Formats: sequence, structure tokens, C-alpha cells
Amino acid sequence: MFVLSILLIILIVFIDQILKWLILSNVKGFVDIIIIKDILKITYVENKGAAFGILENYTWLFIISNIAILLIFIYIVYKGYIKNDIMLISISLIVGGGLGNLIDRINYGFVIDYISLSFFPPVFNFADSCIVVGSILFILYIIFDNDNKRTKGEKNARLNKFKSR
Repeated sequence: MFVLSILLIILIVFIDQILKWLILSNVKGFVDIIIIKDILKITYVENKGAAFGILENYTWLFIISNIAILLIFIYIVYKGYIKNDIMLISISLIVGGGLGNLIDRINYGFVIDYISLSFFPPVFNFADSCIVVGSILFILYIIFDNDNKRTKGEKNARLNKFKSR
């Protein structure tokens, strides 16, 4: 499982960096590229902050916190604490997206954003999308996982009932 998780993370980082290279090569300094009129366009934005540009110019803080969070996630996955495929995929999406944005912060001092939706004002990127999807999967898993909802007493009662058969 760990190997599949690493491969997914590498794939996410690879796709993210290729897309950002294409944006730097073809969009930076030029007009926006309209994909779907009045809905979706590609534009070049240098995000020096966190989500929605908050805490602008605290790049060092983001680099340190991103590295710490990524190391924790990698440790959890490496040690095999994650047994569920959905949870492993969600963590891999979060780590892959985080690494993609971390590479930008280290290389440029900002994150390259380029996806602009008319109904969602902040411009974002592929890595951000992976982080959001991974976080949603993570939250949904926690909410709907029946084993996590049971208390220790319920689990023990269920186990004792099984043993008494």
C-alpha cells in the first residue's frame, strides 16, 4: 500500500509541475485564455499567501509548516497506520498537492495559480484541487465510517457477544 501511495503522490506532483511549467511558458505575461466563456479561464497569478491569499509574504512560515505536516502524513502512511484505501488515497492527495505547492514556494517564493472560475473568485491550481478533494474524502470517511462511530463499550460488547457463541 505504501508503494501505491508514493506512486500517486509522485503522479500528482508531476502533473502539477508540468501544468505550472506550461502556465509559466505560455500564459505568464499574456492575456487570459478563455476555456468556457463566462465560466472558466486560465490566468496567471502569483499567490504569496495561503488559501485565498491570506497571510501574504509569510513564505517561510508556509514552507516550515508544509514540511512538518507532510512529514507527519508520510510517517503515518509509512508506519502502516492507515489500513483503509479511501483514507490512504485522501492522504496521498493531500500530500501530493502539498508537495506541489511546496516546490513552488521553495523555487519561486510563491505558488503559481491559474484556474479561474467565475462562480469561485479565488484563482487556484491542480495541487489545490488535490488538497481539497483529499480533505473532503478524509472528512467523509471520518463521518461515515461505522467502525469509528462505535464507542469502546459498544465494540467490547459486540466482541463479547461474538466470543460467547
